[in-house]
Amino acid sequence: MQTLELKSDPDFSKLISAYRKNIRDKYSLDRIKLYPKYAHIREDAIERMVSYFLELLYPELKERIELDNAFASLKGFVQNPSKLFGLIGSLGLSLWRIGKYLPKAFQSGIAALSSYLAAHEFECQLLVGAKEKINEGKDILQEENFKKLLALIPFAEAEKFRKDTVSLFRTLSNDELVDRIILILDSVIQKMKEKSKLYSPQDINGIELGLSILKKGKQILVSLSIEEKELVIDAINQIEKDYYESCL
Repeated sequence: MQTLELKSDPDFSKLISAYRKNIRDKYSLDRIKLYPKYAHIREDAIERMVSYFLELLYPELKERIELDNAFASLKGFVQNPSKLFGLIGSLGLSLWRIGKYLPKAFQSGIAALSSYLAAHEFECQLLVGAKEKINEGKDILQEENFKKLLALIPFAEAEKFRKDTVSLFRTLSNDELVDRIILILDSVIQKMKEKSKLYSPQDINGIELGLSILKKGKQILVSLSIEEKELVIDAINQIEKDYYESCL
């Protein structure tokens, strides 16, 4: 099933709604409290994390289409860093401030892109399963029904999604790294806007998306101690693993 056909399918918006509800089910306070070592994670941090998942990985359909376009542009920069490196020399930033952070900037972009793509690679399989459930008169918003859809995701794809998501949050937990990357991307966006003949609005949107991912992700973890950040990252890893296995 092609991406364009997927988005125009009348059951696709139902699948998105069910997926968004499932993210909230998966990271509900009651479920997290089942793990004694995660019971003390602050509720506001959990709520920000869930909102981040919903906004980045699985927004409503209208925002999803806009996000797809921006991610397509970000993918171009991640796969072809020379498009961005050509701007670095004219940024007015001293290389000692940003040099060692450039590889990390692209690693974080790759992690975000990989998480996004992995989450959406499941969709054709999920939609086929969802149609069967809908035709049988079953409500895919119900957690038990949706878990049967998640069981259709191959183990290797579920593992990749989990590892990419953990990698993204590990990047976000490094305050100094995130601050330097934000500095770089802010300057890059300004320079791209000055060179509008070389860089399209979609190019700029892609980098702005990367910047937004980092800024919003930083807000989730900014008030947490190093120990609390490690606990949140460990919780994401463990909950994703256990939840998928419970679907099987």
